[in-house]
Amino acid sequence: MIERKSPKFRPHKVHTVFLEGSNPSEPIVGRHYTLTHSDRTGDLYLSIGLIYNEVQIERPYIRFMRDEVRAVWVSGSAKDADSTSGTTSEESSAHSNVYTNGSSESDSTTTVPPFVTHVYVHVSGGRVYGRAKQRNQSFQKDLPRALRAIRHGDAYLFTAHPELDNAPIVVHFQSDVEKYQRVEEWGSWKDYTIPFLRNR
Repeated sequence: MIERKSPKFRPHKVHTVFLEGSNPSEPIVGRHYTLTHSDRTGDLYLSIGLIYNEVQIERPYIRFMRDEVRAVWVSGSAKDADSTSGTTSEESSAHSNVYTNGSSESDSTTTVPPFVTHVYVHVSGGRVYGRAKQRNQSFQKDLPRALRAIRHGDAYLFTAHPELDNAPIVVHFQSDVEKYQRVEEWGSWKDYTIPFLRNR
């Protein structure tokens, strides 16, 4: 994984809520994350549920900034991607195109991971704040902190299912500018633990 610099992560700034149908240890497949933040206080707000928290995303400031991070757990087998509740058809198609055989390229010798987390960020398109280049740079810098916030805010899931720390993270940068529309592998969840959680 490429080493990326990120703003300092402050665990006490992460505030987690569980939506109906989810709890700290279940489910895995179909578990959706909605992460937003406050520029004023630095607080990070994580919702965990069976669908994205649309109320959280639809707040006027969030709709203008479009700097939320959305993520969903899917089975490593592509056939399960389309059954993921609350996932858009565009996202389901993206799931099918990545990790069909454990990677974006067909390789019969590659082992399919049991679970994969797909992460989505909005680089450009529609009415959003900032140019695509600027927004892309911001996501590159801030995404490690966002992934640490998700890993920390949902820590009990990884305690209950330690194997999930090895699950790959696939990030979808969504843009109407071709050079910024891409999919990247961002390591696995064990890369985003913080020291006092590693020994728990």
